[in-house]
Amino acid sequence: MYGVTADLGFAHTPRMAIKVAHYLTPVTGDCGLTMFLPGSHLLTEEPRILAGAADPIGALTPELKDGDAVLFENRTWHASGINLSGLPRIALMLQYGYRWLQPVDAPATDLLADPALSPIERQLVGMPDRNPDGSLAKGAGAAPLRSWWHSME
Repeated sequence: MYGVTADLGFAHTPRMAIKVAHYLTPVTGDCGLTMFLPGSHLLTEEPRILAGAADPIGALTPELKDGDAVLFENRTWHASGINLSGLPRIALMLQYGYRWLQPVDAPATDLLADPALSPIERQLVGMPDRNPDGSLAKGAGAAPLRSWWHSME
């Protein structure tokens, strides 16, 4: 998904993925939590950064407690804060988007080769499931989760 904004421009970049940041180590004010720019998902141009500054005007660090998670979409400006705690900050970042997006990080090869994965698990870890013509759109790979979802109605 990297490069979409550069290719399409801020004004034309659609929402394509939802991300979640979950912090696995204790949350403190100086541990370098991810910063966000409120409203940046609606920008039509790059955020304004003052000369000599590293972050855009209005960027902030959310007030989180241990165990909290933050959900945000791909168009939201975000960057890691500076960790001054002297301890490692460990976070789990997950992204869920359209199946045809190029993965940001490839899933573990061993996991993809596991024959014990259910069809839903295979879909969620990004198992390739191309149609005979090579496309992913409207492929059978979405069927497991779609069927499960409809069974919940």
